[in-house]
Amino acid sequence: MGGIVTPDDHSVTEHPGIAALRSYWRGIGDGALPGRADLDPADITRILGNVMLVDVERAPLRFRMRLCGTTVDRLCRRAYTGCYLDDPGIAYFERDVLTDYADVVTTHRPHVIQRTVPIGGGGWLAYQRLLLPLSDNGTEVDMLLGGVFGSVEKRMERAVYTV
Repeated sequence: MGGIVTPDDHSVTEHPGIAALRSYWRGIGDGALPGRADLDPADITRILGNVMLVDVERAPLRFRMRLCGTTVDRLCRRAYTGCYLDDPGIAYFERDVLTDYADVVTTHRPHVIQRTVPIGGGGWLAYQRLLLPLSDNGTEVDMLLGGVFGSVEKRMERAVYTV
């Protein structure tokens, strides 16, 4: 299961946390692409455990998890803060996931996806993820703001995302 969730896709119920994070991002930055300095964690305390900040490095393009919320770590069953997403030991971040991150950097547009992936111990992670571009200079994306909302299930047939 997987695919991009778009505002016109009525077959998928978007998690309220995704909508809240997107709305918050749209409200900061004074009409320009917001930067890290525009973020105030006090404004999103309800979803802070689901939030990620990802550094964008160039030449070559790489992504380092600057901060990963406790709920995301719990869902993924490991701590990701400080990790590069293309490190060999991070099996969760497959090539298509890295492509999602790269797309946000090149298009400067948000990206939402719903996926179900196997995780350690025979479980399944069913989640929705939002990636949002951030820019210190207003033009070049140098960080991503993300949100992950989901659940861990023991059986694949139960790993259907619910709000």
